[in-house]
Amino acid sequence: MIRKILKCCFGIDVDLNKGFSIVELVVVIVIVGILAGAVTISVDEVNYSTQVSNAAYKSLAYLRFAQEMAMTERRTVQFNINVATDIYEARWVDTGLLLPDPDGNGDFIVNLAEEYHGVVDVVSSGLGGALTFDKEGKPWINGSYFTGGRSVMYFNGRYHLSIYETGFSNLEESEGSGGCGICR
Repeated sequence: MIRKILKCCFGIDVDLNKGFSIVELVVVIVIVGILAGAVTISVDEVNYSTQVSNAAYKSLAYLRFAQEMAMTERRTVQFNINVATDIYEARWVDTGLLLPDPDGNGDFIVNLAEEYHGVVDVVSSGLGGALTFDKEGKPWINGSYFTGGRSVMYFNGRYHLSIYETGFSNLEESEGSGGCGICR
């Protein structure tokens, strides 16, 4: 029956009593193995890239949350970045207490190395001090407002989170990393 279907529909005349040689089977198994290995490597690269991207976007959202809390509560907030440990936190300046976590899970302290299993590396804060938001959400460093834009965090040389004198913050993809230029 299968032979008739193949001959009729596809013009293929197949002898179903003939099998494959051991050499043909080994060649097919080797080819399938190579393809499976290539797919695994590709998936690992996508996973790495996705984790770096997720960490960068989460950090942008958390920075904006800290700024929003300063404006909403009419209190000064300090956003501290420790590049040696890949940890950042936000504290009220008047009490020194941590802000609440934006996800509602305790205090505002994020350990990127732990959360992203060592994949993410904040290589530099680019600030030279703690970033502080005044009651109007304007950023300042070491007691003075700054002009222009400043890179706040760099992620694996791929993304950098920047903030401007107006308080606007965004993620930019580094040149040569492929992608969108200004991300958000």
